[in-house]
Amino acid sequence: TLFVAECVLVYLDPGHTRALMAALAGQFGSAIFVNYEMVNPDDPFGQVMVRNLEARGCPLAGLEGCSDIAGQRTRFAEAGWAPSEVITMNVAYARLPHDEIKRIERIEIFDELEGWVLINDHYCLGWATRDALGLGLASIQL
Repeated sequence: TLFVAECVLVYLDPGHTRALMAALAGQFGSAIFVNYEMVNPDDPFGQVMVRNLEARGCPLAGLEGCSDIAGQRTRFAEAGWAPSEVITMNVAYARLPHDEIKRIERIEIFDELEGWVLINDHYCLGWATRDALGLGLASIQL
């Protein structure tokens, strides 16, 4: 079973997030949880992102779970999801095959490369597994 959360958990109360993730871990002995989420909200760029979202009526109740990469991993572990891995989107992009990066860069002309890099340092991709059936889910890497 695959669970995907895309910019969801940051909007939920941390207690609800913990309960949801723990309930899923408790009900599914073998599963993968993938999370695309905000990270690093406390640096100057992150603070601007948070203020802009809140000014648009989008309060970030779950911001504490997004403090940094370690916080994202801790959230997985405390809910019973292990092992886990969490990387910034810049790291994810760098891990793409070289030919794919070149293809993307031919399609997408980056007028503001510095801005794109900054944004990618403030979003992460995390995944964690539970593998009661011994399917080898922990070996999945990006």
